Amino acid sequence: MEEKDTSNITFNIYGGSVQILPNATKAEQNFYNTHSEEGLSPVEKTEEPLSGTALRLGLYINKVEDLRGYLIMLNACTTAKEIAEVVAIMHEKEPKLTHEEIDKARFINLLPSLAPQVTKGITTDNLRVHIDNAVRIRNRKNKEKSILR
Repeated sequence: MEEKDTSNITFNIYGGSVQILPNATKAEQNFYNTHSEEGLSPVEKTEEPLSGTALRLGLYINKVEDLRGYLIMLNACTTAKEIAEVVAIMHEKEPKLTHEEIDKARFINLLPSLAPQVTKGITTDNLRVHIDNAVRIRNRKNKEKSILR
């Protein structure tokens, strides 16, 4: 009787994306670095990691680039009305920021720490009133634009 030389092979796969191709003669893997520092502006090269509050705001935003833009706008705000105008822009562009969501205290309470120059009128109720007004004005302007087209 003839003995076959068999070997047992065990693959331990922990996460990731794996293809097992027993008949393959060659394997090639290409890495494309989309975040190369060569094409970045000086501001992008020196970006710091996002703070905890910024990351919580990021739960509502789809793209990190958009989040960073909103954070820059909020950081430049000097009044509660300006904060509300930024929120109105976010509400218009971000699907997760529904009217119900921007009206909640858990969302509104993120805003004061992201706009450190604003020291007056940053209570939850005051910001809610300004946000409602800014969203209403922005919606009215968008309706007027669509009628004119």
